[in-house]
Amino acid sequence: MKTTLSNIDLWHSDLNAFRPNFYKRSFGLFERYITGLIISDNKTVDGITNQYLEKTDQSNQNRFLTEYPWLKDDFTDGTKTLLKKKKLLNKFCFFVVDDSLLKKYGKYISSSGKHYDHSTNTYLFGQQIITSGYVLNNQFYSFMTDIYTKEENCNDELKFKTKIDLAIEILDKAFKYHKPSIVLIDSWYCSKEILNFIEKHGVKYIIATKSNRKFVFEGEISNVNEFTKTIKDTIDFSIEDYKYQTKSILVNIKSVGDKRLLFNRRKHKNKREWEDWNCVITNIIDVSNDTLLKQYQKRFSIEQFHKDTKNCLGLGKLQLRKRRGVVRHLHLVSLAYNLLKMNNCLKDNCSKRYLSIAKMCLKIKEFFERKTIELIMNKNISINQLFDN
Repeated sequence: MKTTLSNIDLWHSDLNAFRPNFYKRSFGLFERYITGLIISDNKTVDGITNQYLEKTDQSNQNRFLTEYPWLKDDFTDGTKTLLKKKKLLNKFCFFVVDDSLLKKYGKYISSSGKHYDHSTNTYLFGQQIITSGYVLNNQFYSFMTDIYTKEENCNDELKFKTKIDLAIEILDKAFKYHKPSIVLIDSWYCSKEILNFIEKHGVKYIIATKSNRKFVFEGEISNVNEFTKTIKDTIDFSIEDYKYQTKSILVNIKSVGDKRLLFNRRKHKNKREWEDWNCVITNIIDVSNDTLLKQYQKRFSIEQFHKDTKNCLGLGKLQLRKRRGVVRHLHLVSLAYNLLKMNNCLKDNCSKRYLSIAKMCLKIKEFFERKTIELIMNKNISINQLFDN
């Protein structure tokens, strides 16, 4: 069913925080696109354009992404305004950096190439994106998203940057934007450059480390994999449905200094076998093993962000050849996600938990359709127009 954006003041009030990003005409296209990402079943430019009763040419929406100038490149300022307005921007918070692979088709798609997919242990053709965000009150809010482009696909206009370079740029902006209490990152980004950069800014971190990480413990050189074979005298506890075994040691790591390693493994309460050992490196010395592990588990909220934005908000749906359009689409999807999270005050009657992103999209779609029907009852609009292609 087609919808309208007319007279829906509640939605407009939040979007007005981003009016400084656009010229007057472009702001209208922004409203249509950001709303369409949430309520349209077809998350393409064509699908979003056809979502509305108010007609506009699809080419305008395309140019909004790829050609029309924006006054600001991202939505961080407006997002911060809303977070403060809704009293969500806590002083104590976590910051997470991760990456995700968007599968693509067609060799002319901007910044695409073959990338290793850890979930399938194969190489896939697509776009590698670097994502980040804050965990505030146990809720994840996206901060910045960028695209990693392989060196062979770069040119004079697009300077090559490694994923480590991109992650450090994001961390630098985050520390200036709203300095987090603790940074959480997975093992791929556990490099001396990132560890030393975070340390230099006086921020705590908990970062997964690879199994071949070398360290000196009690005068002996070892690595993570070798040490797990000698672990004894563990500290055990349970978190929800899992039992954990942990071992914490203080070590020296070359080019990084004295740090704490927390080895941990788990098993489900209904299973007999333990999973493989994992290890995190941290500069937090004075907290218990279970507290440290619970804090690190906040990192997995960014993986739910990837899942929600891919399944519900069209993160990987757009097939654009211009890099500018791809980056803008990523920013718009992240903003749509943030708007949903900031307004997630509805609770499921059965579970008493906050609604999922999928349920929120459905609720908002129903809201827009209801408002549209109320509007056309007072105007000379045929009911058939609501369902025209």
